[in-house]
Amino acid sequence: MFWFKKKKIILKCYTTDPFAYSFAKIDWGRNFIPEWFKNLPIHSAGPDGFVSPTLRVCHGFKQLYKNSLVMPSWSHITMTPNSIQNGPGFEWKSNTTFTHITTHPGNQIAGFYDDNRYSTFKIETPWWIQCNRPVQFIVSDPVWNRSGITDYSILPGILDFKYQTGTNILGLLEHRQERREVNFSPGDPLVFITPMTEEDIVLEHHLVTYSELEKQLPDLRLGVDNTVNKYILRKKFITKLDEQESKCPFGFKKK
Repeated sequence: MFWFKKKKIILKCYTTDPFAYSFAKIDWGRNFIPEWFKNLPIHSAGPDGFVSPTLRVCHGFKQLYKNSLVMPSWSHITMTPNSIQNGPGFEWKSNTTFTHITTHPGNQIAGFYDDNRYSTFKIETPWWIQCNRPVQFIVSDPVWNRSGITDYSILPGILDFKYQTGTNILGLLEHRQERREVNFSPGDPLVFITPMTEEDIVLEHHLVTYSELEKQLPDLRLGVDNTVNKYILRKKFITKLDEQESKCPFGFKKK
């Protein structure tokens, strides 16, 4: 009987943005633990004088930051949602050309929210992630890292970076009585990316040109904006590439 060692999980993070590569890398959550948590005592007395443990001892919080990746902001981004009186929509600006924000029309997720009160936003990031194995990753909101916890919401989902490499961030803005600004500064955590595995992950970062990126990521050439089920199309294509490249170490091939 032959035993084959399982391949390591290698997560390659590609960007064409020099600033993101040098100062805003995707990194483990332990490097983004908020200051308020670090300053929190282990025990604290409540209004009634009763002393009890604080979140400082919470296993769930610690595991979230230990096992999750964080994508930080690579620029200053400002979004300004319209007031309720002016209806849905928002303005945005950034100090870099590597940032672009769009929105999904309400009919695409009809029934989820009142589109007179909320608008979705999609931040197109300068990062692409490629995994050498089909591991699923949960995308969620790093709400513990911001003081304005109701300013916006990052909508959750599950991604598989083996068959698709995009990292766009989908969120929700609420329209209120007054116009307001929602700001991200460079280094602010934008999203948690939590692997659904207990295996060790090797994290790599690569600064590349877009031409080099296309050579590394075949899924960039598959599907156009109105293509339905782009994920399925990409999975079939990449699976076919893997089958062509895989060979038995003893020279046998399946017919």
